[in-house]
Amino acid sequence: MHKHSFFEVCYVVQGRGVYLEAGMSYSLEPGSIFMSRPERLHQIQYGRDMIMLFVGFDVDKKNCTANSLMIYDILKNTGHVLVHANSASYTAYVWKALWEQASDPPLHFNSILNQLSLALLCSFHQSFTIRQKSRAPLRDREFSNCLIDQAKQFIQDNLSQDISVEDIANYLYISRRHLTRLFMEEGISFTSYLLEKRIERACELLHNKHILIKDILESTGFHSVHYFTRIFTREVGITPARYRDRVTNTYSR
Repeated sequence: MHKHSFFEVCYVVQGRGVYLEAGMSYSLEPGSIFMSRPERLHQIQYGRDMIMLFVGFDVDKKNCTANSLMIYDILKNTGHVLVHANSASYTAYVWKALWEQASDPPLHFNSILNQLSLALLCSFHQSFTIRQKSRAPLRDREFSNCLIDQAKQFIQDNLSQDISVEDIANYLYISRRHLTRLFMEEGISFTSYLLEKRIERACELLHNKHILIKDILESTGFHSVHYFTRIFTREVGITPARYRDRVTNTYSR
């Protein structure tokens, strides 16, 4: 079992095997196309004489539009990681074309390679979300939900850093005002949400009595013991030390 930070899509040309992910087992056969998403533990069990084509790719977040980021976020969270050639004919067709061109490269192969590769990458969103009931463009509410989810994930991944609403707005290519409004529609301000997540992380770390307070500060974005103690006590009702004593004594009984 392993994972990686990028997307990987494989096309089974010959043979049979098994793909494992999140406790699920998927049978592979000629024509199977399956996707390993970023940070998902998975394993490919190869059968005899199994031949696959694969492509790995990542998203250039700094140079993507918000709409493009949304498309790949949907792909990252799709529930369908395996399709067959008959249900993803466009992807299979482009991949076969790439393979045939590479087998006997024409004079302008590099130009053809770039165009077909782009077409292949663009086909994955349709292939792995093909079972959705509607292919209509995402409505404004769905787009907003996607943005706020990405904002929350950014916060969760960067709690040890100084995070401002401007940082996340720039990351999502939207205005500060727009992002602030999205949080208010969730019933909480950006500042309150960020603080809530810092405190939640601190509480999790305090459950381990072997983690030093200074390490907890570094992991949760608080800059001094005094400030951390004051804010934690205000939000939780007791000091970090008393909280740790309470939870560790409870678990030791």
